[in-house]
Amino acid sequence: MMTIIALDPGRTVGWATFKKPNARDGYKSGQIKWDATWSLLDSALIETHDIHLVVESFKHRQLPKIDYTPVEVIGVVKEWARQNDVNITWQTPSQAKFFWTDERLKDYTLYRPGKPHANDAMRHLLYYLNFHPSGRLLGEGVIENGSNQPFSSERR
Repeated sequence: MMTIIALDPGRTVGWATFKKPNARDGYKSGQIKWDATWSLLDSALIETHDIHLVVESFKHRQLPKIDYTPVEVIGVVKEWARQNDVNITWQTPSQAKFFWTDERLKDYTLYRPGKPHANDAMRHLLYYLNFHPSGRLLGEGVIENGSNQPFSSERR
């Protein structure tokens, strides 16, 4: 079994997972405190040793006050991946948000009210599954919404 874990690093870390093989009901997401990141990754490793990570990269912006917690979380993720021989695909914050809007997540019943970081992680997961060459090779990246409407590449 293969597990793909997408992460939105920060003080609150958003996570989303997809497992293959899958009956299209295996999209899960949530949020944890930043200091539980290693434990989250270890718990996934217990279930399967075939893991791929999709992680939002850090973009430095000139702001009066900058929170570097995402950089610390990324460091934890990189070291965990190194120790466990797990590959990471990096995505920019805007990559997934451009296509996977809140409305689109709602259409596919994957939106989590009050969980913005979980939603961001889900966006990265879905972007990877639908647009990244490695994700598309899985053959199950195209999802259907509750009304069985097939995925459309048109932006909403």
